[in-house]
Amino acid sequence: MAAQVGERQFSVGKTILFSCFLTVAGLSVIELAARFTRPGMRALPRFLVRSIDVDIELPFMQLDPELFWRPAPGFSGPLWNGQVTIDALGQRQASPAQTLSSRRLLCFGDSITFGFGVDDADSYPAQLAALLGPSGIEVHNAGVTGYTSYQTLRWLRQQLKNQHVDEVTLLVGWNDGTQRPITDAEFGARLKASTSTADQILGNLAIYRLMKVTWLRRGLETEGRAQKRTTARVPLDDYVRNLEMFVTEARTAGARPHLISLPHRLFPGEQPKPGPYLNALTGVAKRLSVPLYDVGILSDSHPGVSRRGNASLFIDSLHLSTEGNRVMASLIARQLQGSDTRSPS
Repeated sequence: MAAQVGERQFSVGKTILFSCFLTVAGLSVIELAARFTRPGMRALPRFLVRSIDVDIELPFMQLDPELFWRPAPGFSGPLWNGQVTIDALGQRQASPAQTLSSRRLLCFGDSITFGFGVDDADSYPAQLAALLGPSGIEVHNAGVTGYTSYQTLRWLRQQLKNQHVDEVTLLVGWNDGTQRPITDAEFGARLKASTSTADQILGNLAIYRLMKVTWLRRGLETEGRAQKRTTARVPLDDYVRNLEMFVTEARTAGARPHLISLPHRLFPGEQPKPGPYLNALTGVAKRLSVPLYDVGILSDSHPGVSRRGNASLFIDSLHLSTEGNRVMASLIARQLQGSDTRSPS
């Protein structure tokens, strides 16, 4: 319909200018409101990590954009009726002073390797150091509580950049199967996408930060709601690929890999529960010709364990007591010394 005679009209330029003004004004109001209320933005990093695991809350941990969390270099303090000491590389104290003639062995894994619940000197890498020291092998504890194979693979890469390593052991798998809202890989992709250069620039805007929070938290636990557990942190196929990459990258760096079977508590009369991650670990070791060390009485599949149990060697369903760590170190040392520990050419 034609405009009535005398009706005032804006030109196209004025219309666009007025629309831009309204848009900017509206966004400015939202920006001010976001800066004032900051909804859902408090303690975001810790909240996000807690949606995957809770180990960031331990006093010797710090946030890490690639690993989610990592040991804090230089930490030293009492914990679990003992001591936790982290060196400059983020490794828990294991070997005594370094000697130039020593071969270096790094023990990678989760809280079982780290020595959850026991003193520095009582973790199995520390006890392994005492057993292997006389033969010229220097042992370091690169285990990190809460880690999956996804995190351990990336932790290996960081460690190999900072030092020469001759041997590596890997004990990881129990955390991989833990049910969470999203996988470690998806969570890592979200964090990577949210730490770009553009993100750092736009991060000055409260509107952008609010949108980022909403995206990062999508599918994760929210306050006042029960967490939906829908997937393994590391699905089985991804676990296999991570193990294969761990072995390949260790060998490429000149370090000989050794895989360690998964320990598990079993009470007398309790029946072993077949584990797909343990089966996958066995398959990778066989396919890639990597030594897989039997943990003997610490395994619920060991002959006789279902009858007499092994609970005395654990402080809970997975973590070893001081005596359990001693048994673990003894078993690994015996098998390690019986294998060819020369690095591949």
